[in-house]
Amino acid sequence: NGIPEMFQPGGKKTAHPSVLVVGRLVPVKRHDLMVRAAALARSEVPDLTLTIVGEGYEREHIQSVVDHLGAHDWVELTGHLREDELVDRYQRAWVVSSASAREGWGLSLTEAAACGTPAVATRIAGHRDAVRDGESGLLTDGTADALAAGLVRILRDDPLRDRLRRGALDRAGALSWERTALGVMDVLARQAAPRTP
Repeated sequence: NGIPEMFQPGGKKTAHPSVLVVGRLVPVKRHDLMVRAAALARSEVPDLTLTIVGEGYEREHIQSVVDHLGAHDWVELTGHLREDELVDRYQRAWVVSSASAREGWGLSLTEAAACGTPAVATRIAGHRDAVRDGESGLLTDGTADALAAGLVRILRDDPLRDRLRRGALDRAGALSWERTALGVMDVLARQAAPRTP
């Protein structure tokens, strides 16, 4: 998958540790689990904030989890954002995260990477393609405890976060639409080449 040029580093990171989640508000994305993971992480990173960008029919359920945890002061559900607003959120976040159970491709993770923001995400097929574990982000088991541990590790370790930020930019640099198109054309050309008996 390619990354449009609008996703690039810039802006200024938030003054406090900030976690960004981007995706439809549907069960497979497990945003409710992400809220719980962030709540656990706050025991070690008390000024952590969580922003969830997206629309969907699970909004009421996610809001009920926020209400149950008394998390109104540190969780924001933005709804849909314009592309320029989304780029700004990617640039300002300390880390992007996903608790998703299934993904064809971790698009929000690679968009964030292009903005210089590393990831903490579940270790599933689409995320393994998008994130280089230990290089551009951290892949974890799909539990609230594991996700929380990954968040704490990145948010409390400035040198690690900086190294993963550089790795995220490197990973995203390999995912331009031009490079993606050239890769596809290379595969097609090799398949179309005459074969000797």
